Amino acid sequence: MRSARLLVPRLAQLLPIPTNFRESVALELDGFSEYMAEVTPQQKAAIEELAERIIRSQQTKDPIFEFRVEGHADVARRIPIAERKWFEDNVSRERAHNGFELLAEALEKKGGKDAAKRIVRGSKAFGLGTRSLKVPNAQTEDQFRRNRRVVFIIRQVTFLPPPPPPPERPTSVVEDRFTARLVGVASLTKSFSPATEGIGLRANIEIVDKVEKKKALFDVFAAGAGIAGGPTPVGGSINIRPGPAQPFKTFRLLGNGAPVIDLNSFAGKCTVFVGVGGGAGTATAGGAISISFDALEAAGANTQPGVVPLPTADNTGAQTPGIAAGDVLPLAFMRMRGSVEPL
Repeated sequence: MRSARLLVPRLAQLLPIPTNFRESVALELDGFSEYMAEVTPQQKAAIEELAERIIRSQQTKDPIFEFRVEGHADVARRIPIAERKWFEDNVSRERAHNGFELLAEALEKKGGKDAAKRIVRGSKAFGLGTRSLKVPNAQTEDQFRRNRRVVFIIRQVTFLPPPPPPPERPTSVVEDRFTARLVGVASLTKSFSPATEGIGLRANIEIVDKVEKKKALFDVFAAGAGIAGGPTPVGGSINIRPGPAQPFKTFRLLGNGAPVIDLNSFAGKCTVFVGVGGGAGTATAGGAISISFDALEAAGANTQPGVVPLPTADNTGAQTPGIAAGDVLPLAFMRMRGSVEPL
């Protein structure tokens, strides 16, 4: 087993991983001659069948990677005792050598020169003389034949296919996690000077975390200024009706140092967008309010879409007073009212 032990470290570096080395008797031929010319056709055919089995095994997870041929002798009663052991050992070595050469030739015939060379390289032939008699004190010719034999022992290794590689860890994630909606009544106020307008917004937004099954209420305060744009520069204020929940996605990076996002991440700076439709005077139809969660972005997550629309109850948006163009309220922030609550 020495060669098998030496082979373990080398095969252990290969894939698939070797898991079990073993050896077994594959073929035993009685009456095997120490003279190559006297090996029978039946014995040669049996050796070729073994070679074919060895070659076929190379395509399985249990390949036969080498073999050993043991030659055995009968007690040479006609040889003087002083020379008997030398004679018996020599005859058994010749038998083993003949079996080895015939199997090596058959391997090349069945599998090609490279395959045969690879298998034969670590294989051995041994003459054991009379140290393992099959029939001690043989008396008949049949018993003598059973002692004059060769034994082919094969060595196999079972391969365990490697487990599939773990899937690559994603570097980012898009989560369908949050919803936002206007709650209560929002108040939008506009005041005009001859060339500029001042805009203020107060609103309440409820944000729901569908993953953690929690919710929080936020007060939104926003202010901005712009160029007066209506046909008649008049001010005014309106109340914006609450609307349905608006789902949005969040994108964030993963890995070491990845941000932890929760409802507290929304508290802080934001930007409010007031869009208006056509019309004039103090009630222009078709407006809408949208919000960019700047504090969330600073915490490490972006929303998809980047600006989240907050529809009103009738899904037509806010009724904005006195202008016909959109406004941006960059001076805005969100403050959590109370604390996070379970759904």
